[in-house]
Amino acid sequence: MNVILKERKAFGSRMRSVEDQDERRMNRKVYRASKPYFNKVNVFGRNLEDGRRMFINDAIDGLQPAADLIRIMTSCQNDILTRPQKRNINKLTHKVSYSKVGNISSKTEAKMARNIPLWRKEFEETNWTEQKGSDVWKHLELPTDNSKLGPDWTYVALETGWECCALGCQCKKICYARKMEAGQTGKGIVMRVWRQQKQMRDLPAEVIASDMVEFIKAGKRGVRFCDTGGIPDQDMLDKIFDSVDLAAQMLIMDGIDPTGRFYIYATRYDLDWSERSEYLQVNASNKKLHDMIPGSNYFKIMGQDEYGNEIDEEEDEERLFCSCNCEACDYCPSGEGEVIDQEGH
Repeated sequence: MNVILKERKAFGSRMRSVEDQDERRMNRKVYRASKPYFNKVNVFGRNLEDGRRMFINDAIDGLQPAADLIRIMTSCQNDILTRPQKRNINKLTHKVSYSKVGNISSKTEAKMARNIPLWRKEFEETNWTEQKGSDVWKHLELPTDNSKLGPDWTYVALETGWECCALGCQCKKICYARKMEAGQTGKGIVMRVWRQQKQMRDLPAEVIASDMVEFIKAGKRGVRFCDTGGIPDQDMLDKIFDSVDLAAQMLIMDGIDPTGRFYIYATRYDLDWSERSEYLQVNASNKKLHDMIPGSNYFKIMGQDEYGNEIDEEEDEERLFCSCNCEACDYCPSGEGEVIDQEGH
């Protein structure tokens, strides 16, 4: 037992030293980006926070380019900004305006109504072990190619946008998951969603948890569940709960805090959430689910009520704003009952 404790302490020390190094690297990035605002004599001491504040205030006033804020925000936005400042910064760093790219056309809907059954038949007839290797059904596929999330987050898609069973969703006409699946690389995206869905159903929770832990221990931030908000059924939701609970226990044993490492987008207020892991942050896309789950975040479309009806709504500076830029924000994995405006999804 003493040997195990010593190993844990040693691992924790290494983790802290890595975090310290990351903080020092971040401070250097902040200094280079905002050099004119720092006291050169005491750059990493008392004047660091003052320099950050001055830099951010000037950025809000348009005196600094918004692009320079992306990495800086990761280290300091939750510590030193007021809520109106956070909202303004997220608007400045906004990556995509989904509401401005148009609704999904009836022609696209008809095309995907034809494609999905054909792709499903091809999926079931494909020898995935031959195509993807012998581990394809032994481990959970954890991609890092989502441009919004960035390379430090992986994601587990539970169903395609065109088979989505979301409830109370405001976004079907502009759904970004549907648009990606209808694009040039859509077939490959859909096939991967179906592989992940099969892996989540067939693999034991212990294997899924171990795969997620290995991903995080490689220096990554964490795991997002569900692109669309539609969770297929209670069995899938229970598997997520069990996997996150086990992964959190493994991380704690390895000296890593699991808080803010796992989150899910959801709309299914008809499912039982009572066994939810305390380490799984819920982001609800409708008010009914948000009201059901204490501490869940509620994402709402600006200018609409929870039923999708247009409303004359003044912008509230105290509400947060989704920047669609997860590299510069951590509201989804670690929010505490926030109401967050978005332009669409």
